[in-house]
Amino acid sequence: NKAIEIFETLLKSSLEKKDSLMAANIYNNIGNSYNSMGNYEKAMKNFLKAIYFYEKVGAKNNLSSVYYNMGALHYYKGSYDKAMEYCDQSLKIREEIKNPYVIAYSYILKGIIYEAEKKSDDALIVYNKALKIDKELGDKQGIATLLRNISNCYLTQNNLIEAKKFSTDALKIINELDIIKLKLSIYNIIGDIDMHLKNYNAAIINFTK
Repeated sequence: NKAIEIFETLLKSSLEKKDSLMAANIYNNIGNSYNSMGNYEKAMKNFLKAIYFYEKVGAKNNLSSVYYNMGALHYYKGSYDKAMEYCDQSLKIREEIKNPYVIAYSYILKGIIYEAEKKSDDALIVYNKALKIDKELGDKQGIATLLRNISNCYLTQNNLIEAKKFSTDALKIINELDIIKLKLSIYNIIGDIDMHLKNYNAAIINFTK
């Protein structure tokens, strides 16, 4: 991978100069590269090195990002306890530095982990916390994504009325923004709701949109 080769060249230079912050940033970038390739072991190794150097220089904001990355990595590996542990570490720092945008991201990751653990009630709590923040920030894409996630939780609980309400609200926003991938995922949820309601013709229409 060409990007990793470039990062490793830069890393060598930063370590020679004893530039801990730069080294941490590069380790984090290498970790992200391996993570996107699905090479979780190498990603973890680099994230842990990034954590070491960020802790060394006291770069809290950066540290919270690597904890978040580690949480996501463990989620993809199916190690949900570890994923939640790192996510909570990330959230703790983000709440200390009072950055609402990234606090919302940590809540969303917690919700995704809870969903994977089939804890939809817990997922709903953190998704609603994130939704409140995104509404205050006016982040329409974030709001639509969370409405979709909340709808999916209610669908899991077979609460079809609430599931339909939140998915419909999500779709209204997404139609304004015209984000295709998100729109398709919402139509799939609405289709699932229609299937549960035995509205088969409507379900087929939504699944094929």
